Amino acid sequence: MNRSPDLDTRELAELGVTDDAIPRIGWEEFSEILHAEWEAGQHASVFAPTDGGKTFLIRRGLLPFWRRYPVLWLKFKPRDATLDGMTRNRVREYPEWDHRLKYRARKLDSDRWEKDPEWFVVELPTYEWSPASKETEGIRRARAAAGRCLDRAYREGGWVIVLDEVRAFSDVEPPALQLRPLLENNWQRGRSQPLTVIAATQQPANAPSSMYDQPRWVFLGRTLDAGRHERIGEIGGDTELIEAMLPSLRHQEFIAVDRREGDMWITKAEAA
Repeated sequence: MNRSPDLDTRELAELGVTDDAIPRIGWEEFSEILHAEWEAGQHASVFAPTDGGKTFLIRRGLLPFWRRYPVLWLKFKPRDATLDGMTRNRVREYPEWDHRLKYRARKLDSDRWEKDPEWFVVELPTYEWSPASKETEGIRRARAAAGRCLDRAYREGGWVIVLDEVRAFSDVEPPALQLRPLLENNWQRGRSQPLTVIAATQQPANAPSSMYDQPRWVFLGRTLDAGRHERIGEIGGDTELIEAMLPSLRHQEFIAVDRREGDMWITKAEAA
């Protein structure tokens, strides 16, 4: 097994673990696990630093499991090259019936789902933050558009919500959108709708608690910053093992944790 040069076998042994304490498996094998176990209404959370592979994992690894489900990707960043391939359905607000008509009329066994899934990228209004006026009109428009998406998706059910940087929506200080109550409702009560939330962040210490304790699936990216481990215990399972293994991950690898069963793997999403 190849190892990161940052943490060798001797160093892992000093921490009381072996370098195969968490099995490393290919994405194809891990995909079979997800295919068998991941059900609508079971959330997934992704934690990794900048350039840690969060968006790629979601776009190329996780979303393919939901080709026959409607997806709302709330796009906060004005530019995101990872989403260049999702150009078919770009909207600026919650997609109404006229955007969704062809998908509702399509048969479930149609091969068109593979090339044209019902995935919508919601391009939220851009705005500039001003220290002189924290509550700008641009922020209000973006909050209204994102809030309506979160609320309608929850009430209608059947959706997959994607938040590529959850703190942009949950934090209470501008330029974030102060939508934590809606997010908490989706995490805590989405199971029976069913509503599936896939959320990511590069700042785990300040993420909402429900991002840790509500998902079935948690993906933890490589970090050497011990301070970022403070809340790992909220996930459950073998916290000491997770903390010991995180620095050993290679670029864009993740520790995948099934919180319900307590199983863990190291894996990396691959391009289709």
